[in-house]
This record gives sequence, structure tokens and C-alpha cells, in this order.
Amino acid sequence: MIAALLLLQAAACTPAQVAKDTPAGWASPADAADGGALAIGRAATVALVTGARPAVAPAKPAAASASLGFVVPRAGRWRVSLDSGAWVDVVRDGRAVASAAHGHGAACGGVRKRVDFELGAGRYVLQLSGAAGVRVRAMVSPA
Repeated sequence: MIAALLLLQAAACTPAQVAKDTPAGWASPADAADGGALAIGRAATVALVTGARPAVAPAKPAAASASLGFVVPRAGRWRVSLDSGAWVDVVRDGRAVASAAHGHGAACGGVRKRVDFELGAGRYVLQLSGAAGVRVRAMVSPA
């Protein structure tokens, strides 16, 4: 019992760790719905929709999904961050863009999954599917 309490204390996040591990724009998400838009660098709580029809069939089909538009202002590596597990597709001109890297967020920052993409300037669609719940916090930001 004491060992379990010590493990819990060691795993607890301090306010300083949370601040260090949380990406800017993550703490106060906006609400977003299927067909809506994401602002670069600002998290949104996305409502997944049962029976939604994504522009491109997701690599991992699921009952509920959402598609949101976003605009990349300049070419470079861009990161999609999620607070839970879900399938991520970035689509441009009707085709899925290959991911450049995958990872997990820091233990105290609230980001569970990160997927990086090399993107040119322009309009894209973020497709989310396969989440355990019906809402996912998502953000697109420079990597």
C-alpha cells in the first residue's frame, strides 16, 4: 500500500511540469464540429459524428469521425496533437498526405498522440476517426 502511494506521488504532475509540457494554445480549446475549421495553434474540442462521410476513406474506418479544414500559412513540418487515441489523416486535393513522424506527448501536458506532416502552404482537411469517445481535443501547430 505504501509503495503504491509513493508511486502515485512520483507520477503526480507539478504545476511547473504541466506548464512546461503543455503546448501553447492547448489549455483553452474552442468547440468544433464536423465540417468546421481549425485555427492553427489553437486547440479545439471536436465532436465526432456517427455516419459522417469523410472526403477520403480513412485508413482505419470507424463508426464516428469528423473532418475539419485548416490553412497552413507556410511550408514546413506541422504537428497534429490529440488528447486521446484516434486515427489521423491529413488530406489535400482528395489525397491523404503521408505522415513524417509519430509520437506521444509529454506525461504532464495533456497530449496523448502527435503526428507530424511535411506540408506546403495551402488548405487541408484534418480527418479524425476511431476514437474511443465522441469528443477529441485536437490542434494543428508548427512541429
